[in-house]
Amino acid sequence: MQKYFDKMLSNYEKPSKVALWILNFEDEHKLKFVKTYTWFVENFEHAIELLCNTMFIMNYISKSKEVFPEHRLLQWIIIKNNIASFYSAYDRLSSWFYTDSMSLIRWLYESVIRMYFISYNPDSKEAIFWNTPWEVIKGRIKLNITSFVKENFSEDWQGDYFFLSTFAHSNNFGSVQDYIKFNTEEQNEPYLFWLEWNDKLNEIWINYICFILWNYIYFIKEIILQGTHIEELNKIQPNFYENLCDTEKAFSILLSLDNNSNPEFKFEWLYNESLAIIEKIKIKEKLNNK
Repeated sequence: MQKYFDKMLSNYEKPSKVALWILNFEDEHKLKFVKTYTWFVENFEHAIELLCNTMFIMNYISKSKEVFPEHRLLQWIIIKNNIASFYSAYDRLSSWFYTDSMSLIRWLYESVIRMYFISYNPDSKEAIFWNTPWEVIKGRIKLNITSFVKENFSEDWQGDYFFLSTFAHSNNFGSVQDYIKFNTEEQNEPYLFWLEWNDKLNEIWINYICFILWNYIYFIKEIILQGTHIEELNKIQPNFYENLCDTEKAFSILLSLDNNSNPEFKFEWLYNESLAIIEKIKIKEKLNNK
């Protein structure tokens, strides 16, 4: 078998010009990204460190049922297992791979809805793991990621989910764009694989990452750590709670700022809806704990 590979590679220039081109472009894109969006890079790195610190602290806080109900463990697990996905989404974005980044962002977006679902339906918490007819098997509630927010909180996030899914599924967005272009415009240039900087996609993806990061941090502050004494948190790590509050406030302001030149992708309305949703979750959890 090896002879076939040897023959194939005998017609191949090493190192590959295309591979070197991509690697060089990645480096150039990342340098430009860090320079252009320094504010985002610094805020993102701080937030990721805060999430890691939160995971450490969670090991040592009180686990009494009043403070840490049974379903809280699964929300903690979701946050812990998505820290790497946050960083990977950032890394792919800063390196130009916009579609790869969006696929990860969609995953993270879904994880927010899963955490909402667990608080609202603690007895059906395992339903986040599979799409079997959960309510038929055990008489419990099935999670429908697409419609859960609208059905339970009267907020319509389906448009955002559809947008994220369009990018995540088989590069459909780029394929549709190219198909329309081929059918509506005269083709004057060769159709080739190409790499180029895209302001619009950078800004859209940055805002999605900021929104989901804020949602994680706000959920930790208002839901995960509710009932835990500030003194207990700060004893484990000095000034942790103040840092948590300051970070949440900074990201909430960021979501309201005009830092995105694309008006259709401003996130203030999603931020306001999330505030309302988490208030409803607080009420629901209090009722469930009675």
